Amino acid sequence: DNGHGTHCSSIAAGTGEGDSRYRGVAYAAQVVGIKVLDSGGGGTLEGVLAGMQWVIDYRDTFSIDIASMSLSTNPSSSCDGTDEICLMADSIMENNVALFVAAGNHGRPERLYGYNTIGCPSASRYAITVGSVNDDGTHSSFSNEGPTGDGRIKPEICAAGSSITAAEANSGSGYITYSGTSMATPMAAGIGAMIRQADGSLTAMDVKNVLTTTALDMGETGADNTYGYGIAQAKAALDYVTGGGTPTDNPPSCSIVAPAEGETVSGVYRVYVDASDDNGVSSVEVQIDSGTWVDITNSIDGDYYYYDWDTTLYADGSHTVNARATDTNAQTTSDSNGATVDNGGGSTDNYMHVSSISYQATYRGPNAWLTIYVSIVDQNGNPVSGATVTIDVQYPDGSVSTYSTTTGSDGVAVFDLGKSPKGSYTVTVSGVTHSSYTYDSPANVETSESFSI
Repeated sequence: DNGHGTHCSSIAAGTGEGDSRYRGVAYAAQVVGIKVLDSGGGGTLEGVLAGMQWVIDYRDTFSIDIASMSLSTNPSSSCDGTDEICLMADSIMENNVALFVAAGNHGRPERLYGYNTIGCPSASRYAITVGSVNDDGTHSSFSNEGPTGDGRIKPEICAAGSSITAAEANSGSGYITYSGTSMATPMAAGIGAMIRQADGSLTAMDVKNVLTTTALDMGETGADNTYGYGIAQAKAALDYVTGGGTPTDNPPSCSIVAPAEGETVSGVYRVYVDASDDNGVSSVEVQIDSGTWVDITNSIDGDYYYYDWDTTLYADGSHTVNARATDTNAQTTSDSNGATVDNGGGSTDNYMHVSSISYQATYRGPNAWLTIYVSIVDQNGNPVSGATVTIDVQYPDGSVSTYSTTTGSDGVAVFDLGKSPKGSYTVTVSGVTHSSYTYDSPANVETSESFSI
């Protein structure tokens, strides 16, 4: 009853009954419609999750091979693939349904939000995220760019999404022209349907790998956060699978070169990690003990990735250095070495600081429900539970309200602000207290966050 779903499904599988020029990519393919948004285009997280679960539950009943989702949350620094909707997207792929999701239409998000990331479920590790290009192959100005909140490349591919003519709802056999990554997504999903029909042995991850392998590289050489691997190529993908070749994507290699197992370290020690992959490494990260994973993808010293570990912030004794590498197909390999810190005493003081401020806005028709998240960690990057966090929230009308709550076991203070007016907000952490920790505000990764809903 909104028209968005009709337009999108027509792009993927429309028969062209009203005008054969506007047949869908995989025209006349069978379509299963799952309605999760209302006539105004709004919906709830619960409704979207229920629809995604329905795909998994009824995959075999309706022989669902491809799923296309032309919806997205607003960009947020918290969109790192670990939220409910991204994990559900991963689950759809794991249940062998090739899921295509829209990158979103905020353009380069840092222009509006102060950081360069995309929303959810497009931040999913496994789903095929689709950006938009114009007819001439240039990047659509509205199409979101990566990376994700945790530094992964997105989108995977792009497809035509500017000025796309497809079926118009409630018009009989009429057509209408829209633009958006919502249009690009079913365009790519239609290609996915064709190659899966051509080779029934392809898994959902094979579909992703075929499309990224055969995409027309644009922008920077190799995968980038504007085009992904490039523009999806229907003929090249079909030729690939009908030629009998299913692309092999081996998991990455990852090994800690230094410190060696059992080595004694002190001061600022440089950790070296050797990581590689046949199709390219997406991210390399290091973790000390059970602390926060640190992205070192852009830290390269010769042939190795590196991390400068300040061991003086850790107590003398045994510690574990962990490393992991993730490739462009979300395959991960990890390695661990034990090391002994010896600084003649080390640090025994407990300090804490703000590691991130993020938000989530859930839209229900014209209204928005706003939740603020503030993460508190200690000097070693470990979450601090039981810290009292106070924030000042400046609302769109300029008024300021103060809220306080306590962090949970994950070190996150959750502020549920309920129904909130749309507009610009600024959230500032004004205080953090704990009986066993000292608040080290100069160490804050951020103290204030501005955004719009």
